[in-house]
Amino acid sequence: MGHGWSATARQCMSIYDPRDRNVGRVALLFRRMFPERQMILRSENGLRTIRLSPAVQVITLGVVSLLLGWGAFATTAMVRQQTLIAHHQAGRVAAETAYEGLLAQVSVYRNKISDVTADLERNHARAVQLAKSDTVAAPVKDARKPEVKPEDKGARADQTPGQTPGAVDPAVSRELYQTHAQREREALYGELARLDTEMASLAQRAAMEKALDGVEVQLKKVTLERDLAMGERDQARTRVKELEGRLVGMEEQQLALVQKFTNLATDRSAKLRAAVSKAGLNPQDMLDDQGEGPGEKDGQGGPFIPAELGVSTSSPVVKETLGALNSKVLHMTSLQALVDGLPLASPLEAQWHVTSGFGGRDDPINGSAAIHEGMDMSAEYKSPVYATGSGKVIYAGWRGRYGRLVEIDHGNGLKTRYGHLNRVLVKKGEQVDRTSLIGLLGNSGRSTGAHLHYEVIVNDKPRNPDRFIKAGSNVFES
Repeated sequence: MGHGWSATARQCMSIYDPRDRNVGRVALLFRRMFPERQMILRSENGLRTIRLSPAVQVITLGVVSLLLGWGAFATTAMVRQQTLIAHHQAGRVAAETAYEGLLAQVSVYRNKISDVTADLERNHARAVQLAKSDTVAAPVKDARKPEVKPEDKGARADQTPGQTPGAVDPAVSRELYQTHAQREREALYGELARLDTEMASLAQRAAMEKALDGVEVQLKKVTLERDLAMGERDQARTRVKELEGRLVGMEEQQLALVQKFTNLATDRSAKLRAAVSKAGLNPQDMLDDQGEGPGEKDGQGGPFIPAELGVSTSSPVVKETLGALNSKVLHMTSLQALVDGLPLASPLEAQWHVTSGFGGRDDPINGSAAIHEGMDMSAEYKSPVYATGSGKVIYAGWRGRYGRLVEIDHGNGLKTRYGHLNRVLVKKGEQVDRTSLIGLLGNSGRSTGAHLHYEVIVNDKPRNPDRFIKAGSNVFES
């Protein structure tokens, strides 16, 4: 019985952690972060499973991160471009204002140049007229100048003899006027030079206006890029919202499936317990003997439901539902492992019928009353005989009245015997299961014809094999 328990324990261990052997730390960490997941989709046509490999999960996570990153980048770029656009627009307004002022100054300067040019022409005409004239009219008497007295007339040393008093020398007057006109021309030329300099400055400002036109083009490009970035950001946000909505819908579907699987596991456990009870066994006592009872506190195991279903466990409802499912599946798995080791199958697949049942009967050879501890199953000679459950062959060979016999220990105190075989096809110590061919139906030993003598023994006491076969038929059909 102890050996059978160890075989069942090894089978359960292979179910729970088959991939964690000989795996490095990095690979194990990656597997824990991105375990293989399955999405179970329900439709009118049935259930469909979608497998999400670690690579697919990493790619999906990368795409979502890229979309979020691009949205953040687009938002930052948009804010930066709006600041740049505002700065350029302020500069453009200032430049346009300055340009309008320059246009007004150019108009004023043009008027000044016209006035200076007219003055130069008038002065030139007066200079030519003076050059042709021999005399110049006496200047108009100024009331503010003192009169020259008669006694002071003789004291003038520079008066020319024979000159009429009050008259001005024409040569001196022309020279003075030419000097004054020369000074006016020089002042006018200086004004022209200043205007030329300012006009050159206006030309530089006109070049700056062209530069402003280039800035305007650049502003339009920046505005276009901003609009594109805003559009891409909006698309990224829409995509993220769609993904979030799909995730919420998937979680709701998974919760519904988890609840359904919990109900299925509960129903399956009930059927398995009923089948074991129908065979005359106590399933809870057998589970306790295997270390599955409430007294065992150290053992842990069972399928890791969250990783397989790919459902987030952050919600209390999800945690409670998954906990209930895990408990039900663990119990169902224990019962299934128990049933797999029980001899519940028929040893014959071909058409057969019972020639002698379990219990009291008349001996077929001497006719006396006897106890039949098995069941005689008649079928075609040399029909294949199979093991009715997993276990270990503890006897294979000839045993007196049984003829050629195979005896199998199934653990938990259960044994089966297959007698009167024509040929034994297994050896002592060999592990078998429900599909293992162990011999051929025959007529060896104390027998009146070709048949199989089949016994089921529980804790060294014979039990009716027919109850086990009928209980197994219900389990295998469900």
